[in-house]
Amino acid sequence: MTFTATANNGGTTPVYQWKLNGNNVGINSNTYSTASLANGDMVSCELTSNATCASPTTVTSNVVIMTVNTAPAITIHPSSQTVFVGANVTFTTTATGSGLIYQWRKDGVDISGASNSSYTITNVALADSGNYDVVITGICPPSVTSNTATLTVNPFTINTHPMNQVVCAGANVTFTIVASGTGLTYQWQVSVGSAPFADITGATSSSLTLNTVTVALNGNQYRCRVSSSANSNTAMLTVNPLPVVTFNLPVDTVYKNTPILIFFGGSPAGGTYSGTGVSGGQFFPGANNLGDYQITYNYTDANGCPGSAADVLTVLPKADLVNIYPNPANEGRVTIVVAPVMIGGTATAYNASGQKVAEWVVSGRLTTHQFDWAAGQYTIIFRKPFANETKSIIIAR
Repeated sequence: MTFTATANNGGTTPVYQWKLNGNNVGINSNTYSTASLANGDMVSCELTSNATCASPTTVTSNVVIMTVNTAPAITIHPSSQTVFVGANVTFTTTATGSGLIYQWRKDGVDISGASNSSYTITNVALADSGNYDVVITGICPPSVTSNTATLTVNPFTINTHPMNQVVCAGANVTFTIVASGTGLTYQWQVSVGSAPFADITGATSSSLTLNTVTVALNGNQYRCRVSSSANSNTAMLTVNPLPVVTFNLPVDTVYKNTPILIFFGGSPAGGTYSGTGVSGGQFFPGANNLGDYQITYNYTDANGCPGSAADVLTVLPKADLVNIYPNPANEGRVTIVVAPVMIGGTATAYNASGQKVAEWVVSGRLTTHQFDWAAGQYTIIFRKPFANETKSIIIAR
């Protein structure tokens, strides 16, 4: 490129000093030629006149700022990619040059609207498989063409989607997906409430297991994204709470000769009782050894969720169910104490002639009765289910 300076009132022998970015260049000539200018370089000329009346004698021309255009050059070529049907894929190139224009092609044919440095295909189909490149033109020739990037699209099918799950708190639950294809990858996701789906860290197999679930997970939605391409159907998790179960034995000790103990009081109603020696909600002390027995009340609610509560029953050695004192009674007054039993019974007193002189009901509580009878011998029969007990009394006056 050649620059030319025209002097006014320069005298007979003007002196020219060319400058490049403020530095002296060239020779004493009204022209300056160079082939190594860069974009943004600044060129000017300083003129010194020998004319008699020149004032000032030295002046500087206007500054010329260079714009240097470069031809396009590709520094990063697009890369080949292999994806599954439904994925998104992006080809990218990086180039230098002035006024760049991009045109992406598939199998050598221009793609309408694909005129940026990157080209994205969303939800790819098998038909998108092919060879892609980009032609880049600029202000300066020549245009350049990138290397070819091959897009391979593999098919896959989700055969079985995860199913809704209804479980009780504390259970383990597993969601499963079945897909067919080669080299598939899996990523399980969860949506809590109305929040967007988010990846579950480490959940990258064809099944998702949640251990010991809590009611806090109730209503969560789960899905699986296969090969970063397609989402399975959404599966809902319903976690029902466990029932609150209570149970307390009406008595915590029984005697070996207590005929039978019937359990009641478990809440909510409708459950069953279990434990060593328990049958049909009953416990037979005489058929079991002395010691402690854990009695459990088991209940299952309408959702099929179980709960239980337990209490401890102690079996003590045989004890008299009927105690009489004093016996003999020398003053006619006698006290009869009946130990508690869990099933009611009756106590009947007879004189020596077999006549009934007293009778009362025993309802499962410790009862004490006092009588003032005539002199003679009396018999007390305590009648209870499965067994009777007889005591004799002598009254002396």
